[in-house]
Amino acid sequence: MKDINSENGKILLEYYDGIISNEIIEEIEFDLKEISIGFYKHDKSKIIFNSLEDYTNKIILFLSSDIIQAYALGLITNVTYDILKKLILKIINDIKGKNITLRSSSKIEEKEVTFGLKIKISEDNLLDLRLSGEFSEEIQSKIIDQAFEVMKNINQNISSEIRSDYFAHYDIRKERWNLCNIQKELYKKYRAKTEKIEKANISKSVD
Repeated sequence: MKDINSENGKILLEYYDGIISNEIIEEIEFDLKEISIGFYKHDKSKIIFNSLEDYTNKIILFLSSDIIQAYALGLITNVTYDILKKLILKIINDIKGKNITLRSSSKIEEKEVTFGLKIKISEDNLLDLRLSGEFSEEIQSKIIDQAFEVMKNINQNISSEIRSDYFAHYDIRKERWNLCNIQKELYKKYRAKTEKIEKANISKSVD
């Protein structure tokens, strides 16, 4: 495997124009260039949101597999890791308290701006981790450190038989990351909605 400071270390920023300041984006690009990590960006402003928004973040740093593999193998230097962590904290602080108006096929909604990391966990499946929230600086720093551990160990914590996209959020009361199988969660919601409709229909027929 190549060292992290190579052309194969890439980060994609998915964002909405006007939510993250241009200054922050320029700083990210400059700092990543200093450690030879490729930087790409994608403005999602014209994309219609869908029901999976509950399990994704509005602002995302998509880390290439090379970065996670290098972290798992201990190939990332302290300097590189500190820069990555600093950039993540900059984004978190920049979006704190911000909302965004998003359009779906049927409605317009105001949503809280959330932020997190995303990685590929298999050829077809992804993991989203939410990093934003009402946390102290100390807790926020700890959450980022633990997020990298979650990403490093993700394939040990999921079933190889049931592949799905996953979403993770930090439970501050239990001081741990909760991992959610999105496919299962959507099915649970579907079943709950179906059962509610069935009960309503039964109630009407009895009346």
